[in-house]
Amino acid sequence: MGLILKILGILFLVGIALVVFVVWFIKRKLRQLGNAFAEFASGMVQPDTISLRLGTDEPLRDPEVGKAVAAFQELGYQRGPAYVVAEVPSLEVVPFVSPAAGTYGVVYRHQGGNGVWSDVVARYADGGSLTVSNSGHSQGLKPMPGHDKVYLPHESVEALHRRYLETRPGKELKPVDLTLFPQEFERAYAEEIAWRNQEGVSVDEIRAISSNSGIDASEEVIGMTATTVRRRGQAQLHETLRIEFLRSGQISASEWDEVADRVVFVHDGLSTDDLIDLLEEGTDEDLDELEIADGLTAREAFVKANASLRPEVRFKPLGMVVAPVEADVYAAPEV
Repeated sequence: MGLILKILGILFLVGIALVVFVVWFIKRKLRQLGNAFAEFASGMVQPDTISLRLGTDEPLRDPEVGKAVAAFQELGYQRGPAYVVAEVPSLEVVPFVSPAAGTYGVVYRHQGGNGVWSDVVARYADGGSLTVSNSGHSQGLKPMPGHDKVYLPHESVEALHRRYLETRPGKELKPVDLTLFPQEFERAYAEEIAWRNQEGVSVDEIRAISSNSGIDASEEVIGMTATTVRRRGQAQLHETLRIEFLRSGQISASEWDEVADRVVFVHDGLSTDDLIDLLEEGTDEDLDELEIADGLTAREAFVKANASLRPEVRFKPLGMVVAPVEADVYAAPEV
């Protein structure tokens, strides 16, 4: 179990973390260990951000790492110092840059976990990216919009670089610089985990992960897993938004104390059912007949639905948060 807790903190590994969690959950459900899961999962939290600290050259002495390092250098990549993910000390990262190709190369070593794998990564001026990886862990998860991912499990570094050259779009690339790698790495993690916490994981993704892992799970277990992952993500995102809202200074300490237990955050990752539950829980109103127009974003729909409530039970706008995702902040009525 300790290994799973470590894995749940990982970088471009947000994908791997979710896969590990999903596989663990499904296996436990299939073994009828629901109570054990509930106790264990309550403590499983992925960090919203990660940080890189300088490591040692020790991972370079690993034969698998050395093979990947040599392959990148033969392709003309320049190597940077090894780093350790501070929140997951068992994960080591060796970065490279190819100014000619406009790409980063990354060799990962996860001691006692997922072994060694490599990525070729290009980041675009418009904020998007393309990653070609020989890790098989994240297959089954859809990529974050604008951040395409190609998986070539167990293929060589040369094959990754070649596929990148074959598939790269004609978009302006961000400059690559070894001194910029840590902040690019940390930013990529923060952006993707915020998006995944907002979006959750679909039943189709859970089904694909189950199939790729050789697990024959029922539709009931698949649906339960998707719900659990989504609830964990939403709870974590809510806490992040709370912290960001308090940092923004839009509300005084005394005002916050008055509304803290009634604050809700409305973002566009919420479903229609989420919005109705939010409105019903905050007002004690029966809103089964509430209709939310198609074509509206969740934030727009909430504004419209809130306006349709009786004045005395409407949610009070408090402000908004712009990161890690845009969200409107309200105080539910005192009921």
